[in-house]
Amino acid sequence: MKKKRKKRIRGRVTINWGRVGLTLGLILIVVLIIVAIVPNKRNTVHSDRAELFISTKAVVIRDETAYYADFDFNNISIRADEGKKVSAGEELAVVYRLGYTEDVAQRLIDVQTEIYALQIKLLSGINNPDVTAAEQKIDALEKELSECGMGTGTRREYEIEHDLSAAVKARNDLLRVVVQPTEELNTLYAEETTRKKQLDEWTSGRVVSQEDGIFSCYSDGLETSLCMDKLDRISATQISSALSGSGYSTANSSENFMYRIVKDDAFCVAFITNEQSIPRVYAGESYSVTFEGFDMTYTGTCIHSELSGKKTVSVIKFNDDIGELLTRRTVRISVSAPFSGTSVLKRAIKFDDGKPYVKFITADGTQKIYVEVLATNKNYAIIRAADGQMSIDGLDYSS
Repeated sequence: MKKKRKKRIRGRVTINWGRVGLTLGLILIVVLIIVAIVPNKRNTVHSDRAELFISTKAVVIRDETAYYADFDFNNISIRADEGKKVSAGEELAVVYRLGYTEDVAQRLIDVQTEIYALQIKLLSGINNPDVTAAEQKIDALEKELSECGMGTGTRREYEIEHDLSAAVKARNDLLRVVVQPTEELNTLYAEETTRKKQLDEWTSGRVVSQEDGIFSCYSDGLETSLCMDKLDRISATQISSALSGSGYSTANSSENFMYRIVKDDAFCVAFITNEQSIPRVYAGESYSVTFEGFDMTYTGTCIHSELSGKKTVSVIKFNDDIGELLTRRTVRISVSAPFSGTSVLKRAIKFDDGKPYVKFITADGTQKIYVEVLATNKNYAIIRAADGQMSIDGLDYSS
């Protein structure tokens, strides 16, 4: 018997696309309503502690006055020592008449060299511990100066030169006392006096300090733009340009620049951060600042922190001796300070033209409140209302 084949009947399915579209539209509307009612996860502020830490490059701003020459700079001899404290009225340099040449000074140096050679000869075979100690000190300083020139020294060149000059003078004064003069030596002493008189005759004037402070001949040309008098006008562009500069110049290589007098009781550092960088430093707050590469840590107060373009310019002032930063314009610093107070999740902090804010939930609804971000840790940030008046303690916020 033949088996009958079963016929497969294919049914036709009709989809009502209009109804599907309506359904999807209703779902989208519901989602939007939910988002509008509950914009973000609700959180409550809490008290916490965190440490501010910022590591960045900064420019050094000194309380200084630059002085410029109104004469032929080739005819000046600087007498003051780099880094030395001077008083108003103290002689800093000697100006010579036109026609003066180094030969005049060289003849004096030659005579003084002969005097020293004869003094040592007369001391031959005589053991004088004071002279030996003086010579050893000079030898050690000359070696240190040589190491500094090769980049292996631990002190700045001008500091070593200052000490070496003082050591040579002390040695020469000592030899005048301990060496019994001979006829030949007295003749050289007389010639030295004559040479000094000739040098004085070429002198046309003397430069004296106009104020008390630290004397320096180092210049980078920024003394009148990056200075204490213009702290409130320093821009992010100025700081960036200074940070990208290289090296320093001496008085002779800067047009008309002669020297500067630096006040030793205050200086500043200025640095820039991106407009959305947190945490930040704020005016009126104290911070500990370490200068990398130097054994220096100071406590200073932020006196300026404002937006400049797409950057934030911050200035910290120290009421301390500037020390080794006398000839430094740029330096890397680490800024730190502990803070405690109202804490929110870091992700809750948003920005409006570089100004941080948090959306707080109040009885009147969601309110955008601008804040200052004082410190951060892994997940949280210590904040306060930017105007310093509104209390945000106990409020809920959205994240």
